[in-house]
Amino acid sequence: MICIICFFIHLTSCSNLQQQNEDNVSWSNWGEMITLNPKIQNCITITAPHGTNDVRTDLMVERISKKGGFPAVIATGFVEKDGLIRNRINVNRPSEKYNSGSTKMHFFSKRSELVYKEFLKKVLEIHRNRDKNLYVEIHGQSKFPQEIEIATKGITLDDARYFFRLWEKNKNITKKTKRIFNNFEVRIEPLHSIYYRATDNKDFGVISKMKKALHIELPYVLRTVPEYRKLTEKLITKVLIEFKKKICNVKR
Repeated sequence: MICIICFFIHLTSCSNLQQQNEDNVSWSNWGEMITLNPKIQNCITITAPHGTNDVRTDLMVERISKKGGFPAVIATGFVEKDGLIRNRINVNRPSEKYNSGSTKMHFFSKRSELVYKEFLKKVLEIHRNRDKNLYVEIHGQSKFPQEIEIATKGITLDDARYFFRLWEKNKNITKKTKRIFNNFEVRIEPLHSIYYRATDNKDFGVISKMKKALHIELPYVLRTVPEYRKLTEKLITKVLIEFKKKICNVKR
């Protein structure tokens, strides 16, 4: 309890992770961001805000961007470890996540604001029509090993049903994909109730700036087993290409 109180009052006295003076520093002190396909006109923008922390999502977004011709932003780094302490700059919102055993909390900081502003700037540079275009984030979760959860914004019940049908159709294209993906349940708002609702992101993060968004949480095995990861990349690409015809009202 003493450490928690101390953490809110004076961050640096509880952890050495924040001891660097935050005055006159750059967001790049803590990680990297790259933009892919910046000149391609596509109604879908895809990102990996936690490319390091959410293992292999950086590689997945890179390949989905290439396969689908989607502009993309990938953030890597922005995670620090000190023994049992793990501190993550959230990137897609101006806050940090602190984890030390049973103590878990989110807090605001100057450096998280710097990182968030840069990430948002890079996203808006390629996501040019926020009223029409679809913004997509790829994340990773380990709480539900056989579930894919998709939080949404600006997606109607009819849209969610359509996305779900596209997923079910495309996962059954081959015997291999059917065998693998039949072991995983897809849950998408507002069609299903989900655990990872991206509440902070919707309230004060990048998604709060968007009219339409998907926040996709992939289980560990789909990101780390090479065969599964490649098939997941292909499946997500195919579904997004078909989904954009409806959600963005495009003919191809």
